[in-house]
Amino acid sequence: MLDERYGSVRGFAPLLLAHFEFQAAPSASELLLALNLLRDLNASGKRTLPENVPTGFVKPRWRPYVFSASGVDRHFYETVRTRRTARTGYDPEISG
Repeated sequence: MLDERYGSVRGFAPLLLAHFEFQAAPSASELLLALNLLRDLNASGKRTLPENVPTGFVKPRWRPYVFSASGVDRHFYETVRTRRTARTGYDPEISG
């Protein structure tokens, strides 16, 4: 289910991240870091996540998908980040 959503996420997320600036309460700081990281990766064309990425927003039920033996799976990381952005509890505001 989660992996099936990646195609739709990739269809809008790079454009959204490139044109909006997000702000949020301190409790969502790792989510904002993840948004900025993915914005930078999209702008540079890099496909691989850095070794250390913000993960505090990844809920326990999604951790088995996001974290694998080879590291953080970008497809699941980006999909979960988008889901967290859309859910209550981590409500970033769009500025500008």
